[in-house]
Amino acid sequence: MISLIFFLFSSSRIFPQLRTLTFLLLFGFAHIFVFNCSDSSTNKERQVTANDSSEEESSKKSSYSKTIVFFGDSLTAGLGLPSQDYAWPSLVEKKLEEQGIPIKAINAGLSGDTSSGGLSRLDWALRNEIDIFVLELGANDMMRAVKVPLIKSNLKEIIQRVRVKYPNCKILLIGMRTFPNLGKTYRKQFDEMYPQVAKETKVEFLPFLLEGVAGERKLNQKDGIHPTEVGHEILAETVFPYIRKLL
Repeated sequence: MISLIFFLFSSSRIFPQLRTLTFLLLFGFAHIFVFNCSDSSTNKERQVTANDSSEEESSKKSSYSKTIVFFGDSLTAGLGLPSQDYAWPSLVEKKLEEQGIPIKAINAGLSGDTSSGGLSRLDWALRNEIDIFVLELGANDMMRAVKVPLIKSNLKEIIQRVRVKYPNCKILLIGMRTFPNLGKTYRKQFDEMYPQVAKETKVEFLPFLLEGVAGERKLNQKDGIHPTEVGHEILAETVFPYIRKLL
């Protein structure tokens, strides 16, 4: 290519009509050269940026000592709060960080979820390796008067599937209590269910998530069921010692 341009440039002195062609070839060659250099430089910059991002992400992941999945319903999801940052799982995470224990908390709470619903979406929550699994389900089953044996079976199967997927994962089961209007028989069966599941599956057990919050008007939203921001702070205080023990 260079030889051809040199020949045309020399000949243009003899044949003036070749000057325009020579100029166009020179211009095109220069444009291609600059474009290739620029493209090569851009690719190198992209490579460096990608490497930096990868290293940063890798460093961020390595800084976490444990990964905890909080698997529950609206009480875990923080229904009615400005964001999940105000819900008790995030507050527990912050408390641990304050003690120099960096963890990765995954809020897998879903408003309206039941034990059956939780079982059906469990694979999603277990897609990444975890160290601690916090199970808080059953309140919505109780409100719908779902038969206790079915709830119990679902909770036990969730625990079993977590263990099959991650044998070294530690599990915390969080209990709930029934409303008085569901009758003495149902109330007795339901309240006894959580301790039975914990004993039969040999997991850590917190008897009642809403201790000190349930029934307290100032600590609950207008529906009288879901805790306020202050209420969630109390829930975090309740759950924290159990999580700390598992670590």
